[in-house]
This record gives sequence, structure tokens and C-alpha cells, in this order.
Amino acid sequence: MDNRELKKDIAKSVGRTIWSLVPFVGAPTQLFVSDFFTERRFDNINKFNTELLTKLDKLEVDINNIDTSSDNLSEIVESVYEEIQKTKSNKKRAMFATALANSLKITDDNSLESGKDFVNILTIIPYPYVSTLAELRDGMLTYENIPSDCAFLNAYGLIDQKVALKNNGFDATSTLVFKFNINENGLAFLKFIFA
Repeated sequence: MDNRELKKDIAKSVGRTIWSLVPFVGAPTQLFVSDFFTERRFDNINKFNTELLTKLDKLEVDINNIDTSSDNLSEIVESVYEEIQKTKSNKKRAMFATALANSLKITDDNSLESGKDFVNILTIIPYPYVSTLAELRDGMLTYENIPSDCAFLNAYGLIDQKVALKNNGFDATSTLVFKFNINENGLAFLKFIFA
């Protein structure tokens, strides 16, 4: 959770507490606010379930053949639904629907382990970083416009970083040049959240 979301949550909690202290009006108002947030989360889950059913049909997943006893699958489902309640982004919700549909399609528990890792990354990765990863896959980034979010992608093993010295010509100085390439793990992650 970033600082803005944390500050918003703290402000909401303080606001609810203050409203609940106001005689006569406070408790009903606080109940209304609480119901509003519950309804929004319920709406997020309903939209997500609709998207998930569409993805399951597209991937031709047979729900009757899903191994519901897998701990990895249970953890994936729990993580996804926890995030869906909080997300406001339709794009992120669509990625979670694809990730869960792909997880439900997997029958091998070892493959589910990497699926669990991808879902964990998806819960914390900001959407613009996913765009950067896709741009790296498509070869659209150059030395001059590599964004700072590559450090995040590199730290989570989705891209590889190479460092080289670039000679600046006649003045005999050199500068460090960083080059980032998407790796197999990054390609698998994109496939897992977009396929």
C-alpha cells in the first residue's frame, strides 16, 4: 500500500470515528458510510466474477477438473479476491481475472507455485510498471528513455540489467550505460496476466 492510500485509509477511519461520536446523527451516518464501502467492494467482486467467467470460457477451463485441494491454488484465490475488493482499476481487475483463470487451468502444483509468485507480484506492481515491461518485450525502450521503474522489475526478476561503459569520444570520458532486457520470467509473467 502506498502512502497516498494509507493516508486515505487513515482519514476515512478518523472520519468514521468522529461521525460515530456525534449524538443522534453520527451512528446512522457512520453506518451509511460503512454500507457504501461494503457495497463498492461487493460491486468490484461482481464485476470481477463476470470478467473471470469470460476468461474461463475463452481459455476453455473445465471447472469440474479443478483440484480444489491444492494449497497453492487456495492461496492464489484468496490473494486475488483480497486485492479485487480494494482495486479501483478496471485494467488491474482484468489482469487479476486472467491470472486466476490461468491458475485454475494449471493442474501441476509446481506450476501453481510460480503462478502464486506471479499473483504476489501482480498485487504490488503498479500498472505503469506492467506497461514498461510490455514495452521492453516489444523493444520500444532505448538507452535514453529507460524509466526508473526498471529497478523494481529487475528486483522481482522480470528483467535483466546489463551495465556497460560508453566512450564519449575525444574528451576521454566514459559514462555508464544501463540496458534492460525482459527475461523468460518476465515473458511468462506477461503471458500469465494477459493471455
